[in-house]
Amino acid sequence: MDIKIVVNSNRNFYQMTLPPLLNSLKEAGFRENEIISFVGGYEGEASEIENNIFTLPYDSIDFTSLIELSQNDYGSGYYFMIHDTTKVGPNFKKLLYSVEPEEYEVIALKRWDSMNIGLYRGEYLKRKSEILLPLQNYELTPEKLQESKRWGVANEDFLMWHQPDVKISCYSEILSCPRNGTPDVAGPFNYYGNGTNRIIERYQFLDFYKIKANWSLDDQYVIQL
Repeated sequence: MDIKIVVNSNRNFYQMTLPPLLNSLKEAGFRENEIISFVGGYEGEASEIENNIFTLPYDSIDFTSLIELSQNDYGSGYYFMIHDTTKVGPNFKKLLYSVEPEEYEVIALKRWDSMNIGLYRGEYLKRKSEILLPLQNYELTPEKLQESKRWGVANEDFLMWHQPDVKISCYSEILSCPRNGTPDVAGPFNYYGNGTNRIIERYQFLDFYKIKANWSLDDQYVIQL
């Protein structure tokens, strides 16, 4: 089974968020060539700025990396997409690989409200490229990014439960998680030391943590770190 971890990030804060996340992935047993990071919001052509860290000239919030994967092949049959404001525990890789994905095109983190986090078959993303490309946002103003974020919140899990033709399940059910995958929550904390309070959601069934600034619906969302 071939899975690569895909990290969705942004040029404004990847230098702060990627190092602790990548360290946690390596401590969980992932090799460098099993992790790809996409950093949105750069001007000019896409390029590889460090090993397996690629810049992209658009910022589509959660969908930046999924758009890129729908257009180009990064050498894997399956991609587990996460945000840069996450971390994993030492059992994450073992739990991830305990689930056989072959009969599914998508395995969401949990049923609904998965923040688009989950496993995507590469062929499925290519099949959905026509509905992903219109989400490509090259206008990097705060107003446009807020608009993209609001659309993303209203259409959370867009490629998951919103698609009528997708073969889908979720880790919380496959791994028989109690409470339908509801996480344990701690905080809020000033996690990155920059004045933004975040809660930490722990998804014990995958040993996975989301470090979340936007934990309620609002007119304006935190789009900077």
